[in-house]
Amino acid sequence: MKKLILFFCLFLLAGTVCSYSEPNKAINKKRNEYIIMPMIGFGVMGTTTGFDFFYRHSSGFALFCNLNISIPTARMAGLLVHPELYLGYSLKRGNFYANFTAGAWGGGGFYPYDYRLKRNVHGELVAKREDFPIFMGFFGIRNDYLYFFNDKLGINFSHTHGFGIYVGRWFTYDIMVPYGFMAKMALAIRL
Repeated sequence: MKKLILFFCLFLLAGTVCSYSEPNKAINKKRNEYIIMPMIGFGVMGTTTGFDFFYRHSSGFALFCNLNISIPTARMAGLLVHPELYLGYSLKRGNFYANFTAGAWGGGGFYPYDYRLKRNVHGELVAKREDFPIFMGFFGIRNDYLYFFNDKLGINFSHTHGFGIYVGRWFTYDIMVPYGFMAKMALAIRL
């Protein structure tokens, strides 16, 4: 764990140092950028995978949209699909980007709660699965930190904090969670 924290601190320090170095004219010319990011992550909804799309206008305007698919981790069952759409601003220094965005984060799915034995019309005992719905709707704040190693490939770390409602597998339906989070890591590919 100490090595991971040290690596993350060095990564942020390297990005800060590189941001004040002489800009590379080939990389920093004014143009719109399109970046795709296959990612993995973890959050209040469980283990997450997905596909992010990032658009950066030459003025600094940033747009993120994606589709996440999560699997609740306690019993490794169920499915939650939750897309995101964020607008904000992107700071760029050399190969380092810091993005600050806000927007909508919501979705839904199901969680198999339990199996119950019930008798069918012939009097036989049959195991029947009972599913409970999962739903969420958040106003999300997302911060992303990207670093490109060359013109095409880079790495992205992001964290999202949402304020709204999440009803899912850890809680009964009379308790609703007003806060959700998600941390993700992705390979960034500039188009």
